Amino acid sequence: MGKVYAPPKGITPPSFRLERDDYNKACNKYEKDIQDWCRLHGSGTQAGKLVRFQVADGYAVYAVVSLKPLKLIHLDHIDGYQQPYIERLTAKDIQDRIKSEEAFTKMFKKKNGTPA
Repeated sequence: MGKVYAPPKGITPPSFRLERDDYNKACNKYEKDIQDWCRLHGSGTQAGKLVRFQVADGYAVYAVVSLKPLKLIHLDHIDGYQQPYIERLTAKDIQDRIKSEEAFTKMFKKKNGTPA
């Protein structure tokens, strides 16, 4: 069973008032800033990895701070969805999710390594 935290102070989600391309860039920067913070302040090899859960027409997105004890940060951007049972998941559940997402991404990469 894990704990879910809000993003750290100083890292704020992008504003919806931006143009689409600017908003997408701001979302990517927000994710990178959260990942960097998790790698700096978290522990373990999975710190900074993002996990996504399908919710309605979008995704609930969380960043791993640590697996032992399980600590996640909810990324409140795009639709801001939350996975309703996130607190019930274990470190193994999160590890399995990371592995499956990495395998899925690898399957669809082009030969030069960029996403399809």
